[in-house]
Amino acid sequence: MTTQSLFADVLDAIYDTLAADATLAALVAAETLLISDGPPAGARDRLQEVWVGALDDVLGDQFESTTNVSQVWATAGGPSVAERDEVIDVPCCVWVWRGDTDMRTCRRTAQTLLDAACTALRGQTLGVPQLMWAELLSGQFGQVQTDDGAAVVMVFTIRVQTRL
Repeated sequence: MTTQSLFADVLDAIYDTLAADATLAALVAAETLLISDGPPAGARDRLQEVWVGALDDVLGDQFESTTNVSQVWATAGGPSVAERDEVIDVPCCVWVWRGDTDMRTCRRTAQTLLDAACTALRGQTLGVPQLMWAELLSGQFGQVQTDDGAAVVMVFTIRVQTRL
């Protein structure tokens, strides 16, 4: 059977790449970071989280939380021989909570996590043969003071280009 889309392979590869990154893996090992494949199940007991393929709702329902897939013909020929370019936009987020009102440290921690995630993905084909590139497409930053302290969310999109 011919693969019609690589969205599942891409989501798996993004998660696996972030989980294997030395900087992020050290934080996971220290039990200060959770890297989640989709929204986390159960209690959220870590002060830092990176979600792949899902967005946090700490700032309400203002963010789109779906992976978008689009395809266009890339080469000439009939459907049996022509290739298609597939663009996959994967929503992700970095979430940081401090338990105090120190917004600056919260914001800087979110920046550090975003930098590590983007560095791990930049210039990679993520082990997916038809993947051409992965890059940070866009992001939105939000911060809020709650009764439980400062919280920051950095919502970002990883755009992946494939050739089928």
